[in-house]
Amino acid sequence: MEGAPMHHTPSYSSSIYFINVGEHQTQNIYLSPHAWLKLHIENVNPQPGDRITISWGGGVTKTFHGGVNEASVFFGGGNFNRSIPFELYRNGEWIRWRDTVWMNAFDTVYHKVEY
Repeated sequence: MEGAPMHHTPSYSSSIYFINVGEHQTQNIYLSPHAWLKLHIENVNPQPGDRITISWGGGVTKTFHGGVNEASVFFGGGNFNRSIPFELYRNGEWIRWRDTVWMNAFDTVYHKVEY
């Protein structure tokens, strides 16, 4: 899959604790599962100068121009709803909206956007 890393540095959360000499130490680490989104973008009514930008988060954006009909794969954490902001530039105006996609853990979710 082009553009989708097969591994990443997982995010984790834990509480701060102090080590006491001679005592048993336990630390719980919670890792988020991997998930991928195959996002299909299709401009069903292309207009001159059309441009759509998807913001995935973490500084990752992807921009498509004109009469686009293609798919991209994005990587992230699973088992939660992912809000994806879109910006469409058409006829000299910006149109902004969000889609929400449930990211299944350890799976690739398919989502299509037509505009």
